[in-house]
Amino acid sequence: METPGGAANVEVRANATLLFTEAFPVHDPGLSSEKVDELVQRQLDTLFALLEDPRPLVRSSAVLGACSVLARCWELLPSTVITDLLKKLLLQLATDTSSPDVRCAVFMCVSVILDNSMSHPLMEKLLPALKTSLHDTSEKVRVAFVDLLLKIKAVRAAKFWKVCSMEHLLARLELDSPSVSKRIVNLLFNSFLPVSQPEEVWCERCVTMIQMNPGAARKFYCYAYMYTAPTNIVKLMLMIRKCLNACIQRTGDTADESITSNKENMSVLEDVLSLKDTAVMASLLEIVVILWRSVQKSLERNQEAFQYTTAKFASVLPEYLRVFQEERCSAPLIRLASLLPASAVPALRGKVMAQLRHLNAGSTMTLYSQPIECVCSWGQISHVLELVVEWLTEAEPINTSEQSKSDSRRVQFDDPSEAKPDLALDYLEYLLTRPRMRDCLLGLSLDQLTPLHSALSAWKAVLYSSLSECAVSATVTETALRAFILHARLTIHLQHRYPEGQDLLRSLQHSMDWVEKRVLPFLATPGDDISEQQLTLSKQIVEVSDGAE
Repeated sequence: METPGGAANVEVRANATLLFTEAFPVHDPGLSSEKVDELVQRQLDTLFALLEDPRPLVRSSAVLGACSVLARCWELLPSTVITDLLKKLLLQLATDTSSPDVRCAVFMCVSVILDNSMSHPLMEKLLPALKTSLHDTSEKVRVAFVDLLLKIKAVRAAKFWKVCSMEHLLARLELDSPSVSKRIVNLLFNSFLPVSQPEEVWCERCVTMIQMNPGAARKFYCYAYMYTAPTNIVKLMLMIRKCLNACIQRTGDTADESITSNKENMSVLEDVLSLKDTAVMASLLEIVVILWRSVQKSLERNQEAFQYTTAKFASVLPEYLRVFQEERCSAPLIRLASLLPASAVPALRGKVMAQLRHLNAGSTMTLYSQPIECVCSWGQISHVLELVVEWLTEAEPINTSEQSKSDSRRVQFDDPSEAKPDLALDYLEYLLTRPRMRDCLLGLSLDQLTPLHSALSAWKAVLYSSLSECAVSATVTETALRAFILHARLTIHLQHRYPEGQDLLRSLQHSMDWVEKRVLPFLATPGDDISEQQLTLSKQIVEVSDGAE
C-alpha cells in the first residue's frame, strides 16, 4: 500500500492524508488477526509520520484525520496509542511555533474527539496543558481555543475554569478583540449572570467580577445583551440601583425618600459594598450606563418599560450626584443623565451647563466630553453654541468701534479673564470631529450658526496683526490660528449642508483672497525684516488654506 506521505506535491499529500484517515482502518477481512494488527500498526505509524510532515498544510490535515480516527475508533485503539496521539496533538502540535494554522487546527479538531464521551476522563487530565493558548499571538488561534472551551462546557467533558483559570479568561476578555471577547462572554455568561437565580445573585456576581477585573466587567456587560433578553438587562440595572441605594442608606446621609423609603435596600450586599469603595461604586455606575445603552432601542420600543426605568433612575440621580462626587463617579452619572429625557432631570440641565462654563482653560477632553454629549442628547446644543460664541467674542483681542457699539447691548464680563477662547475652540473642535455631535450641531438653523461663523472669522485680524507687527503674543496667535482652521472647517460643512447659501461660498472665497493678499506676500518676498515667527505662521496659514480648497 502506497503511503499518503509519499507524494511530492503538498496538496496531493494533504488530500491523500484526509482520504487515508477517513478510510482508517484499512484491512482485508480475509487476513489473520496477526496480519490485521500488523497492517493497522503500519497505518498508525504512517499517521504519526504525517503529523510530523515538514509542510503545515499536511500537518493540519493530519491533525483533522487523527482527531477523526480517535473519535471513531476510541474503543478499538490500544490505550497507549490513544495517549501517544493525544500527547502529540495537545503537547506538541498545539504549541507548533512554526504555523498558527496547525495550532488552530488542533483546537478546532479536538472538539471532534469530545463528541465521544469515552474520551472525557483522559481529556480532562490532558486539556489543562493547553491553558497558555488563550494568550496565543494569533487571533484565530485564540478564537479556536475559546470555541474549544465552549465545547468542553457544552459536553461537560471538564470544568472549563480548570482548563483555563478565571483570572486568565477575564484578563483576555478585557484586552482582546470583539471576536474573542464575545466568545468569552458566552463562556462566562451563566457564571456571572445566572438568569435562573434571584436577581440579588446577579448583582453579587457583578460586584465579584468588578473586584476581580473591572475592565473585563465593563466588556462583559457590553456584550451581555447578546445572550439574554432585554428584560433581564433592565432587571440587572434596577438591581444595581437598589444596591447603590442600600449603600447610601447605610451611611444615614440622605433625606431622599426614593432611597430611604425602600427597606429592601438594606438586605442587598450588606456586607460587601460600601461607599468608601470608590472604584467599585464607579464601576457599578459605568455598568449601568453600558447596560442601558446596550438595550436602549429595545427600551424605546417599549414605552411602558422606558418610562418606568427612566422614572426610577431620574428619582435618584440628584442624590447620586450629591453623594458620588469623585470625578470617576461623576462621569458615568453625566452619561446616565444623557440617556434620560431632559424633562426627567430639569434641575440637572443648569448644572451641566454650569460645569461647562466653569471649567478652566486647558481642561482635558475627559472633563468636557460627557457634559457636551449630555447637552446634545437633550437637544440643547444651542446653549453650548451660545457659550462658545460668547467666549470667542468677548475675548477677541482686536475690537473696532463698530463691534463695540454692536456689543453694547450684550452682558459684558466684569473680569476679562472669564472669557476662555481656547476652551471655546476645544468645545467646537469636539463638536466638529465627532460625527454624532457634528450632526447635532449642523442640525441647527443657519441663523443660529451664523454668529459662530462670524465670531471665528473675526480672528483673522489677529493673525494679520501677528504677521505684520509681531505685537501679538504667541499664545494669542496660536488661538487665532486654531480659530482660522475651525472657521474653514465649519464653512465647508455649512456649504455642504446648505449648498444654496451663496454667502457661505463668498465667505470661503473671501478667506482665500485674504490669504492671497495678506499672507502670501510674506512668503513671496521674505526680506530681512521678516522674522522666523512670521514665516512659520504664514506657512501654517497657507497649509490650512490648501486643505480648505
